[in-house]
Amino acid sequence: MRITSTNDEAKLLADNGAAEWTIVVAEVQTGGRGRAGKKWQSHKGGLWFSVILRPMISPGTVAMLQFFASNATRKAIMDGTGLETKTKWPNDIIFETRKIAGILVESKSQGSQVSFIIVGIGLNVNQSQSTLPEDATSIYATSREKHNVEQLMNRIVENMQRDYAILGTPDRILNEWWTDCVHRSKNVEIQKGGQTISGISTGIDTDGSLLLEKNARTEHIMEGTLRVLNLQKTSPDSILPHPSLQAKS
Repeated sequence: MRITSTNDEAKLLADNGAAEWTIVVAEVQTGGRGRAGKKWQSHKGGLWFSVILRPMISPGTVAMLQFFASNATRKAIMDGTGLETKTKWPNDIIFETRKIAGILVESKSQGSQVSFIIVGIGLNVNQSQSTLPEDATSIYATSREKHNVEQLMNRIVENMQRDYAILGTPDRILNEWWTDCVHRSKNVEIQKGGQTISGISTGIDTDGSLLLEKNARTEHIMEGTLRVLNLQKTSPDSILPHPSLQAKS
């Protein structure tokens, strides 16, 4: 199926009462997009789908869904292909230095209650490297093996369904995401609106913000494009305490 955007189609269905766990999937998206409206190349060979969810959560915790979906996707890639990927703030999954998947979470709320959440997932599966942007890769380009797109989608959705109950315990979601984060305890640079901020990436807070240590002070970064400045860890390998337990700046 060829459509403009699986997220847009899922939002229309959700507005018209579609049930939770309804899935919209496309072979090609002509208007696929990522965070902040960035264009996402969605050619045939990739996995492009959106899931309608209706969790009983407050609008302030919607950001948790991007980490929840990233965990489900990363595990599905590992279980289905053997490829070890890493998470990257705010919504990417990468192999080494290149993006292999992205998450786009959109929602609608009424007052203090979330009406629905659309979790859009784009995964580069069987595309050749020549068809991808320079900073992206695919499972095929990395492993030289083709994989069944539908089976990968089913694995991702099954992982989401299995872990759905822990949306109420964000520490578990964030700790899993942080354990497999490519920039855990590393020097990073954030580009935001023409401004560059650098520091040590020390965690993720429950509102989805990146905790950045700079000049002995922790800043909360809500938006931006992250770049890892080096591959050497700046602190021991031990997992840091969950950031929600740390004092906020």
